[in-house]
Amino acid sequence: MVDRIIHAVSISGGKDSTATLCYALETQPPESVRAVFADTGNEHDLLYEYLDYLEDALKIKIIRLRRDFSAEWEHRRQWLMGDQPRKDRKDRKAYTEAQIAKVLVVFERGPTGNPYLDLCIIKGRFPSRKAQFCTQFLKTEPLVEYQMSLLDSGECDAVWSWQGIRRDEGGRRAHAKEFESLGGNLYVYLPIARWKAADCFNAMRACGIKPNPLYSLGFDRVGCMPCVNSGKTDILNMAKRFP
Repeated sequence: MVDRIIHAVSISGGKDSTATLCYALETQPPESVRAVFADTGNEHDLLYEYLDYLEDALKIKIIRLRRDFSAEWEHRRQWLMGDQPRKDRKDRKAYTEAQIAKVLVVFERGPTGNPYLDLCIIKGRFPSRKAQFCTQFLKTEPLVEYQMSLLDSGECDAVWSWQGIRRDEGGRRAHAKEFESLGGNLYVYLPIARWKAADCFNAMRACGIKPNPLYSLGFDRVGCMPCVNSGKTDILNMAKRFP
């Protein structure tokens, strides 16, 4: 029988995750709730200020994770040092010795310390809708590593990973399970899976919590900025407000 459960709530600063945190604090012992934010390094300054506000308003410490890509950076640098020019092939584009040297100059400088930028340099590209590797490396992996560390420390018998996912967002989320075991006493819980966007704002209002100020500036998404999932309206708004 599982007695000691830690409820790790993933926070992005958006309405869904904030409402999820409010719900967790209302339904679970406060000492068992951990609010965790995975910092991509591609966030707006107002989002960081909002996290500070949530800590004060909810009287909870938000644990901030920031991925370090130093090991991956060095591995890529070593690989480039041993790389050779390639001719045109069907499965790979051609590149010259001069191009390899040019890229090596970047890697010799060392990581920038910005997780998002370092990841893009290592990958040699930016993420896209069809190659959304940013979520895996900057959000999912750091959060899972943190949750596993809780189990390894013996602080608890199980960890519930609370995620602010709503089915009405569509796509793969339309069929998301509300509760799922990942094995090893780690579980995923989607308490607002059946909610609508308005329900999230109502839940925050009931807890006396203000929404992220980026919403009042007309943004639909308030996480990474810009996010590969941002619509044209948000992108235009970014260009106008933060040129």
